[in-house]
Amino acid sequence: MRIFAAINHSELRDPRLAGVQFTHVRFSRDLSVCRVWYVPGPSGPAAVAASLRSASGYMRRRLGESFRLRRQPELRFVPDDSQSRGDALTELIEDAARKEQRLRGQRAPE
Repeated sequence: MRIFAAINHSELRDPRLAGVQFTHVRFSRDLSVCRVWYVPGPSGPAAVAASLRSASGYMRRRLGESFRLRRQPELRFVPDDSQSRGDALTELIEDAARKEQRLRGQRAPE
């Protein structure tokens, strides 16, 4: 994950990748495929996805050099929606807590 962040920060000059965060990396067993999860920056998901596809050849080569791999893995970029799912779950929990608080306030003391 650090290698992708370092490449993005210091070597790629694409402004669409500003603010992109790489959150998770997983290799296949045979190291032929590398899935990289990312959170898009302010450029928007479509622009970031296009830019990552465009830069994938360079990133692939750099990854192979960094890990001294015989074959460079195919990069598959996956948008990470765990943050938005987490936010939605937090909102549901807070909503349930507010409803419970209202119900407790409506009950007559015994």
